[in-house]
Amino acid sequence: MALPLPSTDPRPLAAGLYRTDAFHRQPLFAVGSELVRSWTEAHALHGDARPADVNPAYVAALISGNHSAEAAPYTRIRRLPRAHQVLVGHDGAVHASAYDPLAGGAAAMEPEALHQFLRQGLVDHVQQALGGHNGAIGCEHSSGLDSNAVLGALVHGVGVAPERLHTWSQEGGGEGAPLQTFRPFHRLKPEQCHRFEPGDGEGEPGLDLLQQQLNVFGAPAQIGGNSQAVALLRQKGCTVLFSGFGGDQAISHNAANVPTDLVALGRWRALVHWMGGRRAALKTAGGRALALSYRPWAVNKVLRRSRDFCSSDVLSRTLTPEGRLWVGPHLKEQYPWEIDGYLRQHHSIRRRVLADWVAVRAEDETRVAASLGMAKAFPLLDERLIAALLQQDPALFGEGTGRGRLLHRRAFAPFLPPFLRDNPTKDREPEGGLEQWRSELISKQQQALERSLKATSDWHPALARYWDLEAIRRETEAVLASAEPTMKGVMGTSRALATMGALSGWWQALAD
Repeated sequence: MALPLPSTDPRPLAAGLYRTDAFHRQPLFAVGSELVRSWTEAHALHGDARPADVNPAYVAALISGNHSAEAAPYTRIRRLPRAHQVLVGHDGAVHASAYDPLAGGAAAMEPEALHQFLRQGLVDHVQQALGGHNGAIGCEHSSGLDSNAVLGALVHGVGVAPERLHTWSQEGGGEGAPLQTFRPFHRLKPEQCHRFEPGDGEGEPGLDLLQQQLNVFGAPAQIGGNSQAVALLRQKGCTVLFSGFGGDQAISHNAANVPTDLVALGRWRALVHWMGGRRAALKTAGGRALALSYRPWAVNKVLRRSRDFCSSDVLSRTLTPEGRLWVGPHLKEQYPWEIDGYLRQHHSIRRRVLADWVAVRAEDETRVAASLGMAKAFPLLDERLIAALLQQDPALFGEGTGRGRLLHRRAFAPFLPPFLRDNPTKDREPEGGLEQWRSELISKQQQALERSLKATSDWHPALARYWDLEAIRRETEAVLASAEPTMKGVMGTSRALATMGALSGWWQALAD
């Protein structure tokens, strides 16, 4: 038996010159000697999948959380790399050559001209994404800058009639109160604003969720997407869904890296102004100068900060000898570019926006939307605008320490609720306070973890070849028995067991 993969009739590409983009909007896949443009065509060429077809590099990405934009779930499907020119010869030979997707950006501008450039670029992208969509429009909406800029561009930039819009939001963690104040600015009525509340923690994924992922991806997803929210918007008649994802990595960058540029360029007065005084400037100058001259010091500092991330390496540590042979060579060190404030500003933008996980998330969410008959648009993942950012004075990204995202706030001011124009922080105070929110979240995650632990007895027996299942259970029991549970311990272990549950269901589907 085997798993049928979601497929469409393949149309192999003829000899010629093709290209892939930076965010997997135009991917290419090789199956044998044939090249196709979509996952479903690649699946058709591959045929039904069996356990022997599983790609250990993809499994490594699943268990480590180090997302891969190159690994396909099955070894006979080869992804061509992003941002490459691809020549297909008449003899079927494929030659790929990298290009820089962020090269050739608009030259440095004065602030007001730059703001107008970025504003018009966002409007242009939104208008293009609206092409062919004449009915209801979906938009993700949070209390942050990015989703409000996109929603504002639709209403106040393009001039979309507000009654065509439907938004979805998660209102936990302090999101609800600001959203209530922002919606009138976008002229939204309560019946257009839909709330999605996740279940009690991540824990063991339900069979329905896993089956949805198998139906869409042909395998457990690395990131996936919120299919329930997408389905709700589709029921409202939406055929396109807008997202502000990608802003944090580029146009709404927090500007934490700007002091590195000021030190590198010897702009000492600007550094004192940025840091708010000589003492802070001197301290910062010493650290940034050391980071510029000796990169390993900076890397070590960043990795130490990343130890508090809510993740667990239990699935890498509990591999059996056979598992280490199969998966081990594909486990790669994950570097947290998102929090590396020691890079120069432009380098930080490039590293963050071109990170594998960004492309994986954008592609996964696009595939989920497409499976429900909707297009997905990410207007802030615009190569033209991002390339222009890399040519601008780094100091334009902020006003000082903790006062970043300035380009975004100035450029998109007409699209933003007044509060956001002057407040760059992403921090929101949950109802009842942060400590209560953390306590309740840990409690929910513990409950989910208890359910997941019980479900380990039903894991597919083939997993025992690659993982020491008893060691995973013992570590889970230790986390649950802790008198002082931590967010990292509970959530990291919960995610690990959710991954094992997904792998178990995948193996079962492949063997049925």
